[in-house]
Order: sequence, then structure tokens, then C-alpha cells
Amino acid sequence: MEEDLQQTIAGGRLRWYRTWIENGREVATEDGVELPPPELRRRLLDRDGTWELFVPGAKPAVVAHILAPLLELDRRAIVTLLRQRPGVAYVGTNHEVEWLHRALTVAGIASEKRRAENTVTGQP
Repeated sequence: MEEDLQQTIAGGRLRWYRTWIENGREVATEDGVELPPPELRRRLLDRDGTWELFVPGAKPAVVAHILAPLLELDRRAIVTLLRQRPGVAYVGTNHEVEWLHRALTVAGIASEKRRAENTVTGQP
């Protein structure tokens, strides 16, 4: 049985999908919103690479105020990452970083998405 694993952004929300295909037919689907389960997220990162959300010059507390509710994290975790890696607010999949980049853009905070090099993946 073949498996297809995807992430997308739809209606401003991060979504993930896992579909099982047998003999060219879809036999089962699992999906969800926001971050996928850790095992699936690891597979997406391994397959598609790691990305960073870079917020040059932004105040950590302001960035944390916007991102923490989306990621269901304590604001201090995001502030800690920004202090450890200046300018980097999040490290994750391409779609995760794009989703957060869009949220910051709506809030008027400049950010950019870039492929990460030599980083540990995961949430801040």
C-alpha cells in the first residue's frame, strides 16, 4: 500500500493530509489542522527539508504574542528561540513557516522564509 503525506495552507489555516492508496484507489484518509502529529511532522521534515522564519529587527515579545497562540506554545518558548538564534522565530516545515510568515505579515511584522542550514528541527 502506498502512502501520500502532504501539508497545505487553506483558508489561513495549516492543514495536513495522509492518504493510503492501493491499486490506484484511495482506501483511507487521515487529516488535521495546525501541526501534524510528531511522527508525521518528522517525515515531512526529512522529505522536504527544514525552513526558518526570520524576523529581522522585530521585538521578540511582539512576535511571540502573534505566534504563540497559533503554535499553542508559551510565549517564553518563542522568545527563548529568538534569543538563542537572533532573528529566527521558528524552525519547521516549508508550509509551517509560510503559514506563520503570513500571520506576521497580516500583523504588519516583516518576516521572511528561508531554507535552514545545519539546524535542529522542531518547535521553538
